[in-house]
Amino acid sequence: MPTTEDGHTKYYYTYVDAVVNIMLENDRYLHSKRNKELSKIVAEQIQCSVRTAQRYIADAKKEIRRIGNQKKDQAFIKSMRDLEFLLSKTKNGK
Repeated sequence: MPTTEDGHTKYYYTYVDAVVNIMLENDRYLHSKRNKELSKIVAEQIQCSVRTAQRYIADAKKEIRRIGNQKKDQAFIKSMRDLEFLLSKTKNGK
């Protein structure tokens, strides 16, 4: 089966995206104490071993962190623009 540059198949990332969706639908799965429960759910839904499900979960958590950091940077830039706008309005006396 053809692999991507990092050695995974295209199906691997399809499963990781599915796990990301599961985790975002129920935020309690983001906590590490729920890993065992989440591993069982993922293994049943994707029909894989628990160990493989844990790999998907680990990569899904990395993906969620990456998405969160991007949105955090965008939110910071937007807030700085808003602040600059308010400062320029205040300085002009409007």
